[in-house]
Amino acid sequence: MKLEWGIDKVIPLKAFNDASNGYLVDDTCVFGAEVFVCKETSRGKGECLSLIKEATAIKSAWKIDYFSSMREESYDSNPFNAGDQTWKIRLYPKGKGIGMGRHISLYLALADPTSLPPGLKIYAEFTLRILDQIYSSHLHAKGL
Repeated sequence: MKLEWGIDKVIPLKAFNDASNGYLVDDTCVFGAEVFVCKETSRGKGECLSLIKEATAIKSAWKIDYFSSMREESYDSNPFNAGDQTWKIRLYPKGKGIGMGRHISLYLALADPTSLPPGLKIYAEFTLRILDQIYSSHLHAKGL
């Protein structure tokens, strides 16, 4: 099962680090996720589809101070709940995959994938954002 979904090349590091763009201001940045869980399927050979009734989009924001001091490959936000699952935003400050070394990479990840029953499939729509702290012209990427 896939455990994280996202974008390797969200924004070039040069553009992100340029304070005049509003994404990194005074070494502080804000990332966001909006998650709408559409359905879950499970059950051995046959499939059982469970649509989430009256599901609403759940929003989470993650403020990072001292961005320039981040040295690890990836960082995770505090967990948040959407649908019946617990999620987190995962940031690769120096990029991942085809974005490695030149872009910020941003993902939505399951917080505790080991707790999922075998065969469970989750279908979720999501939007990941980098908030523009000056002009409110946020950068966003959608996924399914």
